[in-house]
Amino acid sequence: MLLNNKSPYRRNFIISVLLTALFLFLQRENYWRPYIYTGQDSIGSAYAHGCAIANELGLKKNPFMIHDIDFVNHQLHEYTHWPNGHFFFLFLFIKIFGNTELTGRSYAVMLNLFAAFLLAFAFRDKKGFVFYSMPFLLLTPIARDSIPYVFIEPSFHFWIGFTAFSVSFSEAPEKRKLSAVLFRIACITAPFFAHLILPFLLFGAVTRYLFHKDKKALAADIALIAAAFAAMFLALAWTEKGLSYGLKDLFLHFLHRSNLSIRFHEEAPVSMVMLADTIIYKLKHNLLVFWYLLPLAWLYCLLKRKSVSFLLPAAAVNILLMSNYVYPHVFAQYNFIWLSLVTAFFLASYLLEHLSDAGAAFFHAEKNQGGQKENTIITAAVLTTVFIFSCYEVRTNSTSYQIDPVFVNFHNTFTSLKNEIEHSECNCFDRISVQNGQLVKYEGRTISLYAQFFLAEKVLRSIKRNEPKQCGGINFEEHTLLCHENGLQSLPAENFTP
Repeated sequence: MLLNNKSPYRRNFIISVLLTALFLFLQRENYWRPYIYTGQDSIGSAYAHGCAIANELGLKKNPFMIHDIDFVNHQLHEYTHWPNGHFFFLFLFIKIFGNTELTGRSYAVMLNLFAAFLLAFAFRDKKGFVFYSMPFLLLTPIARDSIPYVFIEPSFHFWIGFTAFSVSFSEAPEKRKLSAVLFRIACITAPFFAHLILPFLLFGAVTRYLFHKDKKALAADIALIAAAFAAMFLALAWTEKGLSYGLKDLFLHFLHRSNLSIRFHEEAPVSMVMLADTIIYKLKHNLLVFWYLLPLAWLYCLLKRKSVSFLLPAAAVNILLMSNYVYPHVFAQYNFIWLSLVTAFFLASYLLEHLSDAGAAFFHAEKNQGGQKENTIITAAVLTTVFIFSCYEVRTNSTSYQIDPVFVNFHNTFTSLKNEIEHSECNCFDRISVQNGQLVKYEGRTISLYAQFFLAEKVLRSIKRNEPKQCGGINFEEHTLLCHENGLQSLPAENFTP
């Protein structure tokens, strides 16, 4: 369809790409924002850089596990909760384009755009109207919050799109072999990028079976998924503290994220009512009129025997399995909103197609005047998208993330001290301040995660050279750096006075 120059499918695809590029350009301050917003966005995005850069040494230890950099103890630190695939490719991206916020945001936006267009392809819309869901998506508050988020979610979304794309080929008997090849690539590869993909792979395997009716193929798909996840979890549990420690840590983390236990000093578990209220609010707030089409749209997909019908049930299972991850994190709610939007848009595209047919008939378009009819369809689609864009100013500030003065201060301090840090003899760092003539050191996970973006390359070089530990202190109140070869505690407090 894309190869036919006269195809409305191809034209709608090209127009949607152009509109997507235009909307991204107009909203570049949102999608390429600095790491100075709410901690949920800034900490995770900055931390992703450290996890990526640590691959320079971490690959030699365990290439499947995330490592970050312990600035205080001058060593690599194992982080077992997520696989390393996403961060390995971010590492390559940083190697090519440099360790900047522009690089991190671009990597996240790129993966999410690929995911969105793969998903649109999977709907197999004859006229290609579903492609217009992408520029509309960019105008939603949750997309502006979540698409530029640099941590593991962009890879998760990419593999959702790829899985849907691969399963969609099973609708056509002559393309089921291609579907098997692509889907099994996803089964083998996706778990090493985001283990949250499990419900989507299982639902995808069952959906493929509903088309090919081959029990052996279904068994092979399930066995491949089970083997890939077993290998991934074994690799994540293979820690320096032992396999049993790693397995226990993974299990405890799952219990926490699935809302079956309380960790991290939380007050109470997330109730299903709270979770449902949050998801329904986000659906209404982001889908607008498409929210009313959603139930009918999903039923329409079922009646049309569309393979993408499995996506919303899989996303719902993911929410239930990871409710204590989804509820507090906007970026974790994005995939359900995104899938709901495209599903609703599919029904809207069907209605729009029939309206444009009626419009073509009204203007006496004959069957041999396909160009006029196609232009009517395309014009209607473009006008719809422009109308949506006209509402942008009303919705532009309705985001979850706002500039946070704390992270503005952190960012300004690291930026102003960049050259001093780079050329100093310090190779490990604490956060310090001087209060009433006394040295105060802060123990805090927030600053250690956020600092990964700014300090990872410097400290990693020192670790690679086996340099002796030499502590420095960063004072965020005074924007100063202090170093001493014998460590901070060896200095009297007056030495820390700026």
